[in-house]
Amino acid sequence: MAKFLTTKGTSYAIEKLITDAKESLIIISPYMKVSKIIMSRLLAADKRGVNIIIVFRDREKSQILKNTFKQFEKINIYQHSDIHAKCYLNEEDAIVSSMNLYDYSERNNWEMSAVFNVEEDATPFTDIVDELKTIINGASLILGKGSHTLPSADSLEDFAQFLNTRHRREDFRYLKQLETRNLGEPEYYGYIVNKELIPNVHISFNGKRIEFELLTSKQIQDQIKRAVEKIGEETKVDNSRTRFFYNSTDTVTAYLSIDQRNTWENFSREKKFICWCDVLDEGKDLLSPFL
Repeated sequence: MAKFLTTKGTSYAIEKLITDAKESLIIISPYMKVSKIIMSRLLAADKRGVNIIIVFRDREKSQILKNTFKQFEKINIYQHSDIHAKCYLNEEDAIVSSMNLYDYSERNNWEMSAVFNVEEDATPFTDIVDELKTIINGASLILGKGSHTLPSADSLEDFAQFLNTRHRREDFRYLKQLETRNLGEPEYYGYIVNKELIPNVHISFNGKRIEFELLTSKQIQDQIKRAVEKIGEETKVDNSRTRFFYNSTDTVTAYLSIDQRNTWENFSREKKFICWCDVLDEGKDLLSPFL
């Protein structure tokens, strides 16, 4: 049965969750400034061979976090500009909390949390795992040393050709752009674009999410927004693979929510392509009636 925690209880539970992790540890914390005690626990987990995933929000802190965790051997750090949730998870327990992994929060803030166990709270635990995978799928990898269970953009150029063959067209284009943002060494980011598949919609795909930019009237955008919100409520019930979101930039974003029993790294390359093709087709089916 889920347990309620206050500030002190939350701090203790997070530390224990890190200490008890055997194979995997996921930390979702928009803002991070790790205390010495928590850092020592994380280092110990890393030395035990635990795969650690951290997702944070503030992109300007990317280089700081890279430097903080550069000594780790099995860690993936992701940046996601839209996260506000705080969550901590290992194989046995999930903590959904108001507390960032920030030493000031531990000392000064009033915080609340709930703890869910994989056996005692199987349904909400599964829902949490699925939601975390959706968040990670939509995030950008800034430091990768651990096992990857998420989509890779390495084969985007081949995927563009796969899409053209599948849809019997030639307007899926692979582009590559240089991005620096003063965060250390320049990196190249690939993506696929299409402006013809759906009328008045620009499609882009970066290996982690598909974005449908709506070039329509405000009235049609409002209709699509309501449809997306309805699908979002239904998705919570049926746990379907695709998650649709409507954001403030008049764009519908689709994420791939992989069933927790199947890890992405075990999929063949063709199966990965087909999964994303299905997401694209679902997006087309969603939008086409309004266009």
